[in-house]
Amino acid sequence: MKSSLAWTLLLSLFLAGGSSAWSEPSFWHKAGTPTPSAPAPPQVAPLPADESNPEVAPTAVEAPTLPEPAEAPTPFPGKSPKRPTTAGLMSAVIPGSGHVYTGEPLKGLFFAGAFGVVLWLSIENFQKLQGQYKAKDATAGQLYGLAAIVAYGFGVQDAYDSANRYNRRFHLKLSMGPSRGPGIMIVSSF
Repeated sequence: MKSSLAWTLLLSLFLAGGSSAWSEPSFWHKAGTPTPSAPAPPQVAPLPADESNPEVAPTAVEAPTLPEPAEAPTPFPGKSPKRPTTAGLMSAVIPGSGHVYTGEPLKGLFFAGAFGVVLWLSIENFQKLQGQYKAKDATAGQLYGLAAIVAYGFGVQDAYDSANRYNRRFHLKLSMGPSRGPGIMIVSSF
């Protein structure tokens, strides 16, 4: 409490000194010493205009042409990168075709066969009697139908991942960006 009272007194004495204490304190200068002023700016001669000076002539500058950027180097020349979205869409339209697109035809045949078999088993558990569909075994038909949906979705996702695996295997990928630690991380993968 005593320190806050002392600070209050000091502040009131300082403010009571008048406006001259704020603009130019007298204790900074000796008596009779003039206050220094800023030096005058240097004089700069104006540049001659181009029309009046015959020695200065504009010259044409030709900009260099940049070469076209080359494709990323690949460990196996001749193999083009595969688009994951294209592989997924192909497999969504015709199951297994996305795997064939990415160079894995046996895997595509497996996914097409798995989807076809479980879809056939699902349909087989329902038969048409007198114009109506009646279930031989409704539970089995529903389970096979669910398995067909899972095989279809997994085939589409695996075709997408298969294209990414193909690109990692046959193409050099250089990623630059911030890392979790200090500094910049440069990653190359095949």
